[in-house]
Parts: sequence; structure tokens; C-alpha cells
Amino acid sequence: MARAFELNSNEWELVTDASIIYRKNSIVEKAIGLMGEIQRAMEGQAITKDFPFPGKCLQYGAKISRGERYLALPYVILDYPRLFKGEAIFAFRTMFWWGQYFSITLLLAGEIKDRFTPGLLNMQQFLADEGFYICIHESPWHHHFESSNYRKISEVPAEAWGELIMASRFIKLAQPYGLGDWGKMLDFTVHAYAALLTRLDDSQRIIESVPDPVE
Repeated sequence: MARAFELNSNEWELVTDASIIYRKNSIVEKAIGLMGEIQRAMEGQAITKDFPFPGKCLQYGAKISRGERYLALPYVILDYPRLFKGEAIFAFRTMFWWGQYFSITLLLAGEIKDRFTPGLLNMQQFLADEGFYICIHESPWHHHFESSNYRKISEVPAEAWGELIMASRFIKLAQPYGLGDWGKMLDFTVHAYAALLTRLDDSQRIIESVPDPVE
């Protein structure tokens, strides 16, 4: 009986081939480079100058991080714009996940989520048309698109949308993209970022411009 630490034939083939790791490292470095290009393109968008970001989202700058074991697979993450201040969170995240997909997410939590709730309540049709998903998990720190974590917004009944927005202390909107879209991710991410924040800003302004009813 083989002992637990013994290598099988496939593992022997891998462990004796250093080029696999060199190629993997090259891909991760290119993913980091892609994130840098995405950040610079987002920074140049008009909405980045016009959107009423809470706190010091833009002053904190971009953060690119990498890891080896999100569900056992390597990843690269860009957070920009970003604000993590206790329970108050505003973060636009772009993620490359090895062997799986790219994803973009907008996470609003705590008092920041409360601030933008009126605008979000009026955005379901827009988000559905754009192909967004909404997180239904109790934690915002899962990134996979299994049914336990995300639900396609086009499949959420209109009468349930308000409850879904109001019930949680955070809202996480997301879109997945195939790895085959690598060469298009800059354009896809910038489009989603600009469209999402522009619509959120417009929706919020409309709500805030409506006068309170006269008693």
C-alpha cells in the first residue's frame, strides 16, 4: 500500500518539471500587469472624478494583492477604488482566479450601504440587463459563483428585490467573465465600472431630488 506522502506517476511528472512553475509565475505576473492597466484606465474615467465616493476611497489608491490558495487555487486581486473602515466598506474589486474566471464586484457595507440603498432599490432592471449577480451569502468574503453565494439578478422577482437590498448589512454586485476574455478584460472592466457607478449616481440623485411629502 502506498504511503500518503508517496507521489503517483502524474505527480512525479510535475515535480520534475520546473518549467511548469516558471510558466505559472509568468502568467501571474502578467495578471498583475493587467490589473495595473485596468486601474489606470478606471482612474481616467469621468465617473472617477464625478462620483461622490465616501471617505478617502481615491486617496487610498489602488491595491493589487496575490495569493496561492483561494479554494486551493492562485489569484490576483485589484481593489480600486477602495475604503475599508470597520464595517463601512466601499470597494470595487477585479479578480483573476486561476483555472476559473475573472470577476468584478462592487461591495458596499455598513453605513455606506445604507447611504446608497435608495439608489440601489431603483436599479434592478438595469443590473439585470447588464448581467449582474447579487451575493446572497451571509459573508461578503466568498468569491465563487455557486448558487450558495450568488444569484442572477434577472432571476430575482421584482417584489423580492427591495427585501433583498434592505435585509443585509452589505450589498455585493458581481459579474463573471471567462478566462478566454483575458485580452478583453480591460475594456469589459472599465465598461462595467463606469456604467455601474454612473447609474448608481444618477439613481441616487433622482431619489434625493424628490421633495418630501407635505403633511
